[in-house]
Amino acid sequence: GLKSEEYLKISPQGKMPALVSHDDNTAVAESDSICRYLMSQYADRGPSFQPDNPKSNMIARYHDMYLTTIQNCLYKPSPPYGIY
Repeated sequence: GLKSEEYLKISPQGKMPALVSHDDNTAVAESDSICRYLMSQYADRGPSFQPDNPKSNMIARYHDMYLTTIQNCLYKPSPPYGIY
C-alpha cells in the first residue's frame, strides 16, 4: 500500500505517482518531477520536450513558483519535507 515501508522509501509522503527507474534505480515522486526526470534521462531518444528556449523554461519556472504557493492547501506537510 501507499503507507507501506517499501513504498515510503520511494515516495516519502506516501503519495502517487512515483517511479523507480530500471536504469539506475532512481526513485522519483510527484508527477512534475517524474516528467522532468524522464525528459532529462532520455533526452537522446525521440523528440525533445525540453526546447533550448529561455522563454519556455521561464514559463515552466513560473508554473513551479505559483504551484508551490498553493501546496499547503493541497497536501498535508509531512517528513522528510516538513513545513518550509
